[in-house]
Amino acid sequence: MPINIPVALQSALQNKTATVIACAGISRAAANLVGWEDVLKAAVVFLREHGISGKSLSTIEPLLEDGLYEEAAQVVERWLHKINGKGDFLRKQFHVEVAQISNRAVVEAVWKIAGDVVFTTNYDRILQLCGPGGVETVTWKEPNKMLAAIRGEPSVVHLHGVYNDPDSVIFSASSYALLSDNEGYRSFSQALWTRGPLLFVGASTFGMGDTDFSRLFDWGKRITPHLPFTSYTLQPQGVVSAEEKKNLYSMFKVEVIEYGKQFSELGPFLLSIL
Repeated sequence: MPINIPVALQSALQNKTATVIACAGISRAAANLVGWEDVLKAAVVFLREHGISGKSLSTIEPLLEDGLYEEAAQVVERWLHKINGKGDFLRKQFHVEVAQISNRAVVEAVWKIAGDVVFTTNYDRILQLCGPGGVETVTWKEPNKMLAAIRGEPSVVHLHGVYNDPDSVIFSASSYALLSDNEGYRSFSQALWTRGPLLFVGASTFGMGDTDFSRLFDWGKRITPHLPFTSYTLQPQGVVSAEEKKNLYSMFKVEVIEYGKQFSELGPFLLSIL
């Protein structure tokens, strides 16, 4: 294994007790899917195309300019529900055909280190399309299947939902709060947070506001106030400042592992972990 992989993570990967979480960067690298800010901008365009006036949407753009993506998503989701357009919008943004996947290698590398189960915060199905045959798609609506995935049942577990099941998609903070009332999800979360370290692949850490981190770890702290394991995120060299590294660890108990100078080096780095 690479010299900069912590021993605790090496052991967890070998023993299949690490939870590999594929984030937006994987889908961006595989099929050029846009990031969260661009998705929200696309939502504004979609709503205008469906008859919502600029005045009604006037609060969204200032929120985006200020980097308040959670607040913007809340407004967007409310309007999508009003026009019954959430499903159509999600499909437009996240549906991918196999022919559109230009970089299968990085996705296949994620599968090689994860084994039979990959967890993801992504709404698309790229992991299924590039994964082994017979892999089941699981969302938070199926807590028993989520628990089975933790036990090793071949699965892609969509922690925030999958686009072709719009009701499963956690689009904003208010919809994420619904999980608080789901006892099955609480049982799954307890198992997830006490199983072993999390390894985030393809996540960003901008301003500590990335929903891939904040939503999941805020929820984790509700379930397990004293997180029992150090978790990890793979980042290109120089992307995360010393101060951000300190904050990541103090807030979420997440350690940064640097793998190279460019995101394109992620796939080969993952393969070198084996």
